Amino acid sequence: MLEGAGSRADEMFHLIALTVVLSILAHSSTDVPIAYFARARERARGVFPSGPRYVGLHIMHRRL
Repeated sequence: MLEGAGSRADEMFHLIALTVVLSILAHSSTDVPIAYFARARERARGVFPSGPRYVGLHIMHRRL
């Protein structure tokens, strides 16, 4: 596909790669803060969720 695009193939490749990287960063960087604030809001309302607690990355690495 990129070979047939001519001189703009390199630009297209870099634009697509940048879009993928930024998408991964945007989605992965918001997971923990959103879950933290959602859980804090539930606790403030008196609802205590039964799911696993966030334990941090340092503990997760030991399990791997």
